[in-house]
Amino acid sequence: MKRIYRNYREWEETRAGLWNRPVGIERDTHIEKCSVFMSDTMLFERAMFRVILEWPISCEVNFTSKGSNRQAWLGHAACCIEIGCPEEPTRAAWWKLTQEQRDLADASAAKVIKVWEQENGYLGLGA
Repeated sequence: MKRIYRNYREWEETRAGLWNRPVGIERDTHIEKCSVFMSDTMLFERAMFRVILEWPISCEVNFTSKGSNRQAWLGHAACCIEIGCPEEPTRAAWWKLTQEQRDLADASAAKVIKVWEQENGYLGLGA
């Protein structure tokens, strides 16, 4: 898979606020809201599909980077696109989930990434 680079100003995630850093009560609110959202596997997976439809540039940049944690990025992006939660509180909320919930979320992310790879001609090309 050929790694694709784009200027961060082009990334949909930048405009959506994925990299914002809330503090205090705002951060705590995001963590709680995000942990509830991620625990609903169907809603979470639906938001992941929304990411691959609505953020083509961010997906191209992140999914062609085989050395990165693509599943984690997709989960962060899903929380941002669906409920406006930035990356850092999403990462903190992840640890509030049970292991079973995390496993289900990881399986959903792997499925959605595979769909993206199929739709973009990357499936079966290797690392």
